[in-house]
Amino acid sequence: MQNNFEKYYREFFEGKKIVKQGFGILGRGGGVVKFLIEMGANILVTDMKSEENFDIQIKEIEELKLKQNQIRKREGKKEIKIEYVFGGHKIDNFINCDFVIQASGVAKDNTYLKASRDVCIKVYQEGSLFCEIVKSYFDDSNKERKSVNIIGITGTRGKTTTTFLIKSILENSFKHSDIKVYFGGNVQGVATLELLKNIKSGDYVVMELDS
Repeated sequence: MQNNFEKYYREFFEGKKIVKQGFGILGRGGGVVKFLIEMGANILVTDMKSEENFDIQIKEIEELKLKQNQIRKREGKKEIKIEYVFGGHKIDNFINCDFVIQASGVAKDNTYLKASRDVCIKVYQEGSLFCEIVKSYFDDSNKERKSVNIIGITGTRGKTTTTFLIKSILENSFKHSDIKVYFGGNVQGVATLELLKNIKSGDYVVMELDS
């Protein structure tokens, strides 16, 4: 049975056409796409690298899409679609979607992201999208539930070490409680949006952010 928060974030993604800029080779991009498939989004993945760099990720994603579409068919829902563009980006894709999840480390004045903003299409970093969804649900003004606590670490050097250190300190502090502590942000192999499926009121997310 879905809890209220799960219902909330699923409805945020269901049926949306989302452009994921940058597949990534460290596992995060593929993790984001898998999460979006589970949420019922239609996805266009676009990457400057050639397709052969992502053979394993594409195979896993296509298998998950097939599985999810079988479930959706039984539930009377529309099938989800996934498109891929490799070897370069196309402006048209960035102006014909509901929103864009940008690649990590891409400049704000990137030509394709600017094209989206010029037609009032929202552009998110994965971490900022996660924070927006969490903040809009776990609102401090709602006294019936505690906020999810998000700690961001940024800077030029030492971000990863500091992130791991803070997470370890918090875990030690809350080891006798039901409060959980999670990694987020620029952590290899971790898709921050996936944390939406696990977090609850009072939990902590320690996020390494872009410098």
